[in-house]
Amino acid sequence: MRIGTMTLAAAGLVFVAAAAPSELKALGLQAGPAATGVVAERQDGMKKSGMALRAITGVIKANGDVKTVAAQAADLAAWSKRLPTLFPAGSTEGSHALPAVWTDNAGFKAKAAAFAAAAAKLAATTAAGDSAGAGAALGDVSKACGDCHGAPGMPLYRQPPPPRPSPAPAG
Repeated sequence: MRIGTMTLAAAGLVFVAAAAPSELKALGLQAGPAATGVVAERQDGMKKSGMALRAITGVIKANGDVKTVAAQAADLAAWSKRLPTLFPAGSTEGSHALPAVWTDNAGFKAKAAAFAAAAAKLAATTAAGDSAGAGAALGDVSKACGDCHGAPGMPLYRQPPPPRPSPAPAG
């Protein structure tokens, strides 16, 4: 089974979206303010979903037994259902989510529902040991991830701003 560039890119975007400050620095990016509360919870969930996607992608790419990643796919499906509840109004401190999450909340929720449907399909196909179905479902999950994390015209994720230059010393 050949895994497309979109699948790998989506997993990478999830990693960058949830990366720790040290990981961002290694990538040449800068973290924003430390996240707390619901923002930290959604960032932690993104990080875990990225790890699950990497594991699932690896097994599918290696033509392995997809039942071995059924638990990760089930966790991803559970996360996908919780995701839209983690963006209450005003939850922006330490967040990299764009205002479009809140200004077009119906659009965001529709995209989150598509992600949940794709993740449920991935969970079902991995549990059934259906490698071909899991590969197709992984493609659907990747597309759903990309719809928010890389959609032209309305990306719902942004990289942290570049570091500001330090002020010149007084003197």
